[in-house]
Amino acid sequence: MAHLDETSQDEQTTEVIAPSSDLDAPESEKAHATQWMDEIRHAQKYHRRAFDEMRTSMDVVALGASKEWADSNKYTVPVIARHINLAVAQLYAKNPQSKVTRKPRLMHTVWDGTMASFEAAGRLAQETQDPDAIARFGALVRDIDAVAQYNRMADKMAKTLQLMWNHVLDEQTLGNKKQLKGLVRRTKTTGVGYVKMGFQREFEPSPELDERINDATQQIAHAEQLAREVNRGDIEEDDADIAALQATLAGLQQQQTLVREGIVFAYPKSTRIIIDPACDDLKTLAGAKWIAEEIFLTPREVETTYLVKLEQTKTNPLRSFDFRSDNSKRKNAIRVYEIQDRITGTFFTICEAHDAYLKAPEIPPIFLERFYTIFPLVFNDIEHETRIFPPSDAWRARHTQDEYNRSREGLREHRVAARPYYVSRAGAIESDEKDRLETRAAHELIELQGLADGQAVDALLQRGPTVGIDPNLYEVETTNTDLLRTVGSQEANLGGLSGATATESSIAEGSRVSSISDNVDDLDELLTDLARAGGTVLLMEMSKEQVIEVVGPGAVWPDAPVTRLEASKELVLSIKAGSSGRPNQAADLANIERGAPLLLQLPGLNPEPLAKKFADLLDLDPDELFVEGAMSIIAQNALAGAAGGPTNNVPAAQGGQGGAPGSPAAAPGGNAGFTQPGGPLPS
Repeated sequence: MAHLDETSQDEQTTEVIAPSSDLDAPESEKAHATQWMDEIRHAQKYHRRAFDEMRTSMDVVALGASKEWADSNKYTVPVIARHINLAVAQLYAKNPQSKVTRKPRLMHTVWDGTMASFEAAGRLAQETQDPDAIARFGALVRDIDAVAQYNRMADKMAKTLQLMWNHVLDEQTLGNKKQLKGLVRRTKTTGVGYVKMGFQREFEPSPELDERINDATQQIAHAEQLAREVNRGDIEEDDADIAALQATLAGLQQQQTLVREGIVFAYPKSTRIIIDPACDDLKTLAGAKWIAEEIFLTPREVETTYLVKLEQTKTNPLRSFDFRSDNSKRKNAIRVYEIQDRITGTFFTICEAHDAYLKAPEIPPIFLERFYTIFPLVFNDIEHETRIFPPSDAWRARHTQDEYNRSREGLREHRVAARPYYVSRAGAIESDEKDRLETRAAHELIELQGLADGQAVDALLQRGPTVGIDPNLYEVETTNTDLLRTVGSQEANLGGLSGATATESSIAEGSRVSSISDNVDDLDELLTDLARAGGTVLLMEMSKEQVIEVVGPGAVWPDAPVTRLEASKELVLSIKAGSSGRPNQAADLANIERGAPLLLQLPGLNPEPLAKKFADLLDLDPDELFVEGAMSIIAQNALAGAAGGPTNNVPAAQGGQGGAPGSPAAAPGGNAGFTQPGGPLPS
């Protein structure tokens, strides 16, 4: 791979690798690239209706109406945009919490796992002093110690993996939470969103220029490209790019850290991922033999990324290719397709302006059991024979949005048409008198030539008839009902109530929350899939030195590839269920209030999960709040009082309001309990 050689501290030179061309490519390679271009064109045509629906939905959400309606400056009430913003706030309100668990395995080869057998073996060895019994007990002890040591090592490795994953999320250039919230918004708008996982390596440029770890890799690639153009004579000495090359090299000389490695995420647009028409299920990609990503790059960007010089020929000139509205902002851009072929198990890249490969087929850059590095997020699952893309919330509610706009625009037009106006006999009022009547000031005296002495003004001017506004003609209550039944949002979520009872609103809200919970499960599944795949990639790709640099000297990480593979099979990185969405804090606190008095009376209760759940509801750090083996605050205060310490902190010294065991305040319903009001028991 081309890179900058550090020849001295004051000077850096560029090792320029000449780009390849398709002029000398084998005919078989050209035929294969052409075959795949035809395959992609067929898939785009097959999915054209779904892509057109996505673009229409984008207009409805962004403009609050169709593009034609918005361009005509008609009355618009963007209820769909409000619904999607509410859904995003509910679905991705917090940073998801990761966890690493070890798969259950039978590790003991001697011990059966029961204390009874261990104690029996110990008594037998001690009482009989039989060498065989002593040997069996020694083997039992060694087996238990070996497994315990392994478990401690595995737990520490799991903690290391968790910290590395959190580091990966923090390293994303554009912010992980911002991009995931954008992914949820995109899915609600277009019906599907995608996350692409990659691994950034040293000096390796990427077509997704924004989705990289913030380091010098892209600057290095840019400097190399400018150097190639200088060597070819494409750039003259007084060209502006010469100054750009000098500035790039100067910036690289001042950087202490040139490159970094790690997992990166890209979030391609919904219309840029082309799925094999043979796919049966979009969420799982079942049946899909290949996936392609459409990327728009300029000829210079193609040469920078793939080291391929696009040649102009009579049969394949460089030109713009049928631009659509979502890519017309890129000047002289060319469609590049990165293909993931599951049948051959290879990744490769082609483009429209090149007869051969931009990047030849090779094994996937990262190992994933699912093969594909693209993860779909789907909410409105469907079952259909010919289409896999589900309708989005925006598409389903487009007629509701249009009807709402038409009702308000009709009322607006009617109000304008119903303004008072006056009529008179032709010629009865002069033109200048009409102007004075139309633009009169307050309390102005106006003289009319056509008004005779003693003649009433009503005889000369009369108010014209108008049609009164019928509120039923422009009501939107039925539209709100349609919106509720279509996407789940009710009037209470979008604004004030008008006519709906509290019971009706409560029932509708319960239904909406159930729908949101289903979407939260879909999002958690995606995040868990990403975490599991990311854990495997980290274990297989990150070196021990890099992990220690990030986590600390106490990190535990496998060295050998075989050990790494075994660790990736045993450690499972996942996302805690419901940790990404906004919790129903009031209901959860009420449940703890009702359940805590009973739980505290159960023998053998583990307090750790209860303490962590309570800390999560109070937005406290569970690890800081809960210390295993520590006494409760009540016990600490009682101990301090018994030792002759200050009594103002001893609950027993606080009278009936204290919280010592046995006091009235400590009993269920006392003042020491939760202040959350009790509600009805959950059904």
